[in-house]
Amino acid sequence: MAAVAVCELRGPDEAVGLALLATVGFSSAVADGVTGAEVLLGAIDVDGEIVGALRARCRPRAQQSVVGLLGVRRDRRRQGVGRALLDAFWDREIRAGADHVDVQVRPGLNDAALRQFYESCGFAWSDGVFRR
Repeated sequence: MAAVAVCELRGPDEAVGLALLATVGFSSAVADGVTGAEVLLGAIDVDGEIVGALRARCRPRAQQSVVGLLGVRRDRRRQGVGRALLDAFWDREIRAGADHVDVQVRPGLNDAALRQFYESCGFAWSDGVFRR
């Protein structure tokens, strides 16, 4: 497992996090930017490199938050980076009053490996999303 620190990305780091999401298949992430109702978390390795990013909508009044994008650099996959991002976001949102966190996946991407990953992170498939 690679050691990473998870923090909110702002300023120049926000652009790097969005670019990372674009390189792993989420090209719309760069075009949209991050709005006020969203958060962009980054996983930073010991060399100070952003190796993963998570983009989510936070809706404290609705007591739910929704992860829309989660991406990890290809050379850093299967090292705990995605799990660290999900855990940090879940902890943050539960402390802020959310009842649960949902993860949306692209239609057709609910394959066995994806399901296994989210379930190993404590999420369960429910009503078309992974929920924890």
